[in-house]
Amino acid sequence: MDIRGEVTITVRDSEGRVKDKSTSPNTVFDKVRQGLMAEIVGEADAYSIKDIPTRFLFYMNNGAGSEFYDIENRTIGGRGQVTDAEGELVGYEMPISFSTTGITVGSFQGSTTINVLYLLSAHEIVAHTSPAPNPEFTAGDSLDIDYKLIIRSRNTSTSEEFFTRLLATIRGGQDDDGVWQVESKNLKISRAELNEAAGPTLSATDFSLSYGGLSATANIRFDTVTGGTPNLVSYYIVDPDDKYVLVQEESVTVEDFASGFNVIVPLTVSF
Repeated sequence: MDIRGEVTITVRDSEGRVKDKSTSPNTVFDKVRQGLMAEIVGEADAYSIKDIPTRFLFYMNNGAGSEFYDIENRTIGGRGQVTDAEGELVGYEMPISFSTTGITVGSFQGSTTINVLYLLSAHEIVAHTSPAPNPEFTAGDSLDIDYKLIIRSRNTSTSEEFFTRLLATIRGGQDDDGVWQVESKNLKISRAELNEAAGPTLSATDFSLSYGGLSATANIRFDTVTGGTPNLVSYYIVDPDDKYVLVQEESVTVEDFASGFNVIVPLTVSF
């Protein structure tokens, strides 16, 4: 999996008409990925409040700095297909949008552009970009900023629920005073089932991932497999009510399999 980002800046004149619009990629800091990976291996409350976006800051090419602008809207989008050059499905991706409209930047002479734009928590930088192309605006204009963080999986079975939990962790939640805080979702991948495709579950086991920063690994052992030929493994999150939440499935090939064999399946999860 990976996280990428893009920022759309819309410039409007004093009447609200669109004058210019541009979309640029952004850089997401690795601490966001590391926090999500720590949650996936089961470190409780591992995602940091320092990585919950709450505001924007940008500096202009005329040398002026802006104020902090609070994020108005946080929206998790739908899961979309990722295709290759031939149009074949190779994975899925899903965004979360942090946006604010009607930003005005005070008085200055002539026109200017944004030199660098930051997505911030209350404490640190979460992501940043130098817009290109770079729309010009004047003191009488207003800006709409839509900052997307997009999680992509190259597995075509990654569930929408898993995407949603990842993005909801980045979003956080508001406390009774309206302050944005960590609201960790259960992301711990800890259950695997070995199946015969379109057939029964042959074996199931709990396991633990070993954490390595931007990746985690496990060798999952299924003991004394009988009842069919294994060729599919499914991975799950186990919620406190013992509900199994599908993360994704993968095809497996077991060489020279015979009934009663033990089967070891390697798993790597990475950002």
